[in-house]
Amino acid sequence: MKTFVAALFAAFLLVVPAAQAVVIGYDIAWSGSNNFTMTGTFSFDDADAGDGLIDASEVLTLTMEGFDNGVSVGTFDLANGIVDAAAFNFNFDTVSEIFLTGGTSGSGTGQCWNCDADDIALGFVSGNVSQLLLFNGSPVPGSDTALAEATLTATAQEVDAPGTALTILPALATLAIARRRRRR
Repeated sequence: MKTFVAALFAAFLLVVPAAQAVVIGYDIAWSGSNNFTMTGTFSFDDADAGDGLIDASEVLTLTMEGFDNGVSVGTFDLANGIVDAAAFNFNFDTVSEIFLTGGTSGSGTGQCWNCDADDIALGFVSGNVSQLLLFNGSPVPGSDTALAEATLTATAQEVDAPGTALTILPALATLAIARRRRRR
């Protein structure tokens, strides 16, 4: 009987698909001087978070919209592509859940999201002195904000993982059947 249960459980493990990668998402909020703000979202594969840092090569999605006193000054969606790869530098610490800032915009402690593009789209830069919005590769007048006065935050989005329950339930059922048979 024990051999049968062990074989049944082993067969079950072969049939259950390997764990799917989980996409982790965050909401972005930025506030600068003169009532400039920016909101957006980004996501990455949880497997890429193992080293504690998400960089530009690991970002799956990024959207943002900039505002001047609540009026949109432009949008950007990574799904539409980036004209110049040098126009995208992204550094996010998954452990502390903060964007790395304080270095030059192209460094490992800076941000440069669509910052040198020639297309008509929003960009964002966080360098060692200030943060600002860009449109069509040029600074949005009045959005330049001293680094110490700006806020750039990320808030984790709620994740619904129904696949986890679907994977675990059959295993629990198998164990319950084995236990019930043992009682007889």
